[in-house]
Amino acid sequence: MRRLKSKICEICKKEFKQGYNVSDEKWKTIRFCSYKCRRYSEETRRKSSKMRKDSLTTPRKERHWNWKGGVTPEHNKLRGSLEYIIWRNSVYKRDNWTCRICGKHCKNGDIIAHHLKKFADFPELRFILENGLTICRNCHAEIENPQHIVHI
Repeated sequence: MRRLKSKICEICKKEFKQGYNVSDEKWKTIRFCSYKCRRYSEETRRKSSKMRKDSLTTPRKERHWNWKGGVTPEHNKLRGSLEYIIWRNSVYKRDNWTCRICGKHCKNGDIIAHHLKKFADFPELRFILENGLTICRNCHAEIENPQHIVHI
């Protein structure tokens, strides 16, 4: 039978023993008797403090480079509206559920109604059928890549 080793916790100074499931290699690195004591170690407090400071300096809302004025709720409402759903299904039907780039015939989950002129930049063209293009998810990923230019 294996004899259990013991150590003194660096925080609470209590003696604690090596558990049966703790290997000898792992035991060499353990310095605290519990998770609670580990939370109060100087090293953990220093890391937590650094994380808090970093989170305070992270640009938020208006200071973030990609902030667009808090338009997400409006965007979600528009994408879920009946007018958008009708537009999207009309684009699919017009293109016969086929990707206009690679020619792949797609099912509902593999296909996207892509706006030729950006949804956010051209609100007047959002629901115009001619501004839509049926493409598969793979081709859409290539189009959305800024280095890739598509001429259709």
